[in-house]
Amino acid sequence: MRYVDVDPGQEFNAFAELVPVWAGWLATYVVDSNGRHVDENGSSANLGDSGDLSLLMSLREKADVIVTTGATARAENYRPSRFAPITVITKKPESLAELPLFVNPGTFTNQVFEPTQEALFSELTSYLNEQGYSRFLFEGGPSLLHSLSTQTGPISVILNIANVENQGSVDPKQLLLVLSPALKGATLLDDAVIGSNRVTRWSVTA
Repeated sequence: MRYVDVDPGQEFNAFAELVPVWAGWLATYVVDSNGRHVDENGSSANLGDSGDLSLLMSLREKADVIVTTGATARAENYRPSRFAPITVITKKPESLAELPLFVNPGTFTNQVFEPTQEALFSELTSYLNEQGYSRFLFEGGPSLLHSLSTQTGPISVILNIANVENQGSVDPKQLLLVLSPALKGATLLDDAVIGSNRVTRWSVTA
């Protein structure tokens, strides 16, 4: 674990330098000291802070496309991003019609992907590649991480442990496994503390 000093207002740039440009799939999650990735309302909004938002924005800025699920989009009341288009995985596209993401889509064309095969991410990767995308940021739930890693090859995972007073008191690998037991073979690539956020970067191979 290393500590990164950041001048006030420079959090976005610090996180941008921390996470290199990736190829393929990168999944990102914020958790609390118990490994929870959502609160009692099913949202992650209250788990992070302004630093977590800066981290998310820095990842979106590097992505070709942001991918989430219908359940996450509804729980988080998804809005459009100024950095990249958003693709929502769902079998019920009508359930997304009132989301800000589609009511006021902004600069990019956001879209719905309706899977037709059990190999969801193999199909989705080919679909997005055909549109010229090669860097995918996954913001959907952790229950899909096993399928993501087995169907697409190695993936990267960002686990942000937020709002913990003593970051040295938590075990990132333990919290990663609370998030998803399927990540037991994950390899730690980086572990840095910026403000109240401990940002860990992992490589996962099925």
